[in-house]
Amino acid sequence: RLQLPKRPQDFIQIQVNRDRRGYLTVTATNHSVVPVHGVRVDVSILQQNRTYRTTVSIPELIAPNASARSITSLGPFASDDIVRRNVRFRVGSASVAP
Repeated sequence: RLQLPKRPQDFIQIQVNRDRRGYLTVTATNHSVVPVHGVRVDVSILQQNRTYRTTVSIPELIAPNASARSITSLGPFASDDIVRRNVRFRVGSASVAP
């Protein structure tokens, strides 16, 4: 419980996919034993030799072993391969739900 805010990446798995229009969706899965909320995902996108950084928030409560998804305005990306090569992400922060 005390480790989650200090090392959220050890407890929350992030998956990034494209929706049918090519925009990124970010899914956070809570692998801890406590509910979490306020997940923030740091996203870096390499485009034309520049790196753009942004944060995606998933504010809702995520129960243990459950997932929540955020639909973003990042994109559109032409293929999953472009996303794999050019998008990096990590859990920036998360809180234990009260």
